[in-house]
Amino acid sequence: MSRTVRQRIERPPAFTYREQSGGFLRRRPGALVLNCDQAALERLAERFGTPLYIYSASAIRERLRIFQHAFRKVPHTICYSVKANSNLGILRLIGRAGCGFDVVSGGELERVLRVDRRAAKKVVFSGVNRSCGYWRSVPRGRGKRHESHCE
Repeated sequence: MSRTVRQRIERPPAFTYREQSGGFLRRRPGALVLNCDQAALERLAERFGTPLYIYSASAIRERLRIFQHAFRKVPHTICYSVKANSNLGILRLIGRAGCGFDVVSGGELERVLRVDRRAAKKVVFSGVNRSCGYWRSVPRGRGKRHESHCE
């Protein structure tokens, strides 16, 4: 079995059920509680309230590692679509992993730059029906592209 396949099999999933007693809800002994990595989701909900969005940094890093491995033989930059999730913590995590960003607006670019000003060098701009004036107002970065007549 290859090392890559073995690592994938041995790595526990981000969301698992574990036995746990106590907490917000009354449970029968041996009841299972949903966890993200090592954190009980119920306890996070008690602490921060709901609705609550929970992401697994270890799962995100693992997916990025698999993606990087898939393209290891060709020069590449993996760019995360900021439109998919513009949470600053997620953007920071992805930027620290060496990824670039795909943005379609000045607001999305602002969020990326708030996380790391140096990230502008790894930003890809896209978006249809943008005016020439709009694109001129956006700071230039490496890999900039347009999908409009102002290209």
